[in-house]
Amino acid sequence: MHHLDISGKGVKSVEIVYSRVAFKAINSLDKSTKLRVKAGIEGLLEVPPKGDIKQIIDMIDMLPESEQKLAFEMIKRMVLAWDSDFTKLTPLERERLIEAEKEIANNETVSHSDIDWN
Repeated sequence: MHHLDISGKGVKSVEIVYSRVAFKAINSLDKSTKLRVKAGIEGLLEVPPKGDIKQIIDMIDMLPESEQKLAFEMIKRMVLAWDSDFTKLTPLERERLIEAEKEIANNETVSHSDIDWN
């Protein structure tokens, strides 16, 4: 169980779980890739988050406050232009996502701590 303070009002408990599809995909990765995935996921739970998102936030924070809103709007526009409804997937990715959503809905999940990351 990971703990995350997302509101500044105290620590929230967060349990990371994966669908069986995701579990199989993670287990098929080589060790170094598994460890990068693990570090990326766990980094997102930190406050402030670590990883690519952290780098973007740090760069925006370097801007004068009056320009930060513009920077956020530009990033938002770029994301929306690339994938307006956040669903740009290949057919195989779409199939795996549908299967994963069913597994999660049926509570067929694997805990983050139960994955062999080595």
